[in-house]
Amino acid sequence: MVTVRWRCGHTGDVDPDKVASPVCACGERKIAGVLNVGAPRIVGHATGPLVEQKYLGPQAVRLAKRPLPLKEPTDGDQQPGV
Repeated sequence: MVTVRWRCGHTGDVDPDKVASPVCACGERKIAGVLNVGAPRIVGHATGPLVEQKYLGPQAVRLAKRPLPLKEPTDGDQQPGV
């Protein structure tokens, strides 16, 4: 939850994962400030104290006119967090 202060002066708790555009009880839509924010959530290939390392596996990409074949990882491949 994030506590926000709208331009009208009211405050309220908003769940950023569930509410795309929060509205105050009086109808105000413009947010004047954010009062408390938690640490960012970073998942995947990154380093640092706020990172949850997770092996994402191979991803299919289109760099050519045809799909590129992906090989299965072998024991020699590095897989962080496994």
